[in-house]
Amino acid sequence: MSTSIHAALVVIALSGPSAAAGDDPAAREWNQARGNAARTAASPVAPIRVEPEVAWRVKLPGDLLCEPVTWGGVLYVAVAKPSGRELHAFDGTTGKPTSTPRLLGKGGPIELVTWEGVVVACEPNLVRGFVRNAAGLGSAWERKMAGLGRPCVYDGKIYFEADRHLVCIDAKSGNVVSATTTFHSLGLLAIAPREFGGKPLVTGITLDKPANVRSEVAVLVQIPVDAVSSPPSNPKSAPPVVDRRQVAPIAAGNRAASREFTVAQLCGGEKNEISWWISSPLLFPGEKADFPSCIAPEPSVRNAGRFEVAFPAAIHDDVAYGFDGTGEILACRSTGSTRPFSFAKLPAGAKPGPATMASDVLYFGNWALDTKRSRILWCHPDDTPATSAIPVGDCRLVFATGSGELVCLAEPAESPTPK
Repeated sequence: MSTSIHAALVVIALSGPSAAAGDDPAAREWNQARGNAARTAASPVAPIRVEPEVAWRVKLPGDLLCEPVTWGGVLYVAVAKPSGRELHAFDGTTGKPTSTPRLLGKGGPIELVTWEGVVVACEPNLVRGFVRNAAGLGSAWERKMAGLGRPCVYDGKIYFEADRHLVCIDAKSGNVVSATTTFHSLGLLAIAPREFGGKPLVTGITLDKPANVRSEVAVLVQIPVDAVSSPPSNPKSAPPVVDRRQVAPIAAGNRAASREFTVAQLCGGEKNEISWWISSPLLFPGEKADFPSCIAPEPSVRNAGRFEVAFPAAIHDDVAYGFDGTGEILACRSTGSTRPFSFAKLPAGAKPGPATMASDVLYFGNWALDTKRSRILWCHPDDTPATSAIPVGDCRLVFATGSGELVCLAEPAESPTPK
């Protein structure tokens, strides 16, 4: 199977306690790329702590177009076939189809998001909402818009960059709620759930070339959610201000083909310092060599720390976890301090890859690591993952394989809780 899962700008804000699961209907869902609006790639569901069994496997009818998403125990998957693209829905417990596939026509990339039973297929010039019914996946709404970026869904609304403006669409109705001032970012938008003394922020990152600097600089762009999540009370009022902050320089002469970033906000330490963890194909300058990731403390980047993560990281309790370029797993805090997880060798079938999390357990596709006890919990070597593992519920995960299958691993029902 050839996958077309795109690199992403991921902005993760971790400056305070998250909302309780009862306050957020999406808290236990994997409803967009990297799991949630904060892009933590982490879910509060119970992890698989013992050797899992294969709960089900399904042969995909085409090439996976994007990261699958979930809502209410249903897994939504977009695939490409020679005849066109299709949207499929599977029961997360049994793997059985819950409806007939929805034909999406021929075309290019698709991104899926979900909210309270509505699954939304997002394309560069078209957004469509679907709902499951007795006849299949029925059309709920459709909206054509030019120049759409990748979506972020938060509190029932979908945020896009559209032709260098920030647009907010209601996920259930498809109605445009508002469109704001000029706003440009590279890759995925994200919602920073909390900021010290402030409100949730729509966050992205772009590049700038200051006149007095030899190379480009990564620039954080942010705007309060409430500035775009409802129509302005006075249409003639001044547009909301977009905050721009330089967070890290790019190595001079860098010409990487991909210019999309992964960025996360980390907070902690004795003074609750805010730092920005940034990873990109565009390298950052270090003391001895250029490197792909850094910790950039505010307000200056001169003391940026080194955090070389070769794959997308997962965030839990204000700590970023991921594989570095040497095959070592690192845990990095907002201060730039890192702690390695040392193992003599990985078990057979376990390989470095993108990280996701269920509570305090790291998943790397087909194997798991307990972050508190610093030990490998299990490995399933029979299937080689081609995507990251998605926690689809308590003690259950799903990944796609290189042979074109969806595989669900689950903790055996009679397994004792490990001590």
